[in-house]
Amino acid sequence: MATKPVTANKSPEILAMIGAELSVHLGKSGLKDDKVSDIALGFMETLRKTLGGQLVYFPKGAKIDMDKLSVEIYDKHFHGAAVHDLVQEYNVSTAYIYRVLASERARRKQERDAEAEARREARRDADKDRWKREGGLGVGTVTLGGV
Repeated sequence: MATKPVTANKSPEILAMIGAELSVHLGKSGLKDDKVSDIALGFMETLRKTLGGQLVYFPKGAKIDMDKLSVEIYDKHFHGAAVHDLVQEYNVSTAYIYRVLASERARRKQERDAEAEARREARRDADKDRWKREGGLGVGTVTLGGV
């Protein structure tokens, strides 16, 4: 069953492209052609009514892609891949690999430090609660002169 992309005769180019892509993806999911057309045209109509006349920006997602790449490079290096091999695999410079490794290492350290601080804070809160329950005399409290 070949699904033909849905386009409207006078639809703006971007709206038609969105409708066509939606049609293709819905068709791949196994929906019947007439249902695909109805859904895609309905979605295009909703977009037209809600976003019509507005300037809409779709980011390319390069930052997300670079973050994924950084994690992937760091993980491969952490599990034994040599820098030289990573340079060849990703077709980047040695300096870039070292920057990625340093940046990802720093990011992960910051996450670990934040988690450790949260655990310390939770322990402090638990100690304060225990101290309040015990009437201010926690374990290891020293009293002076039996006062």
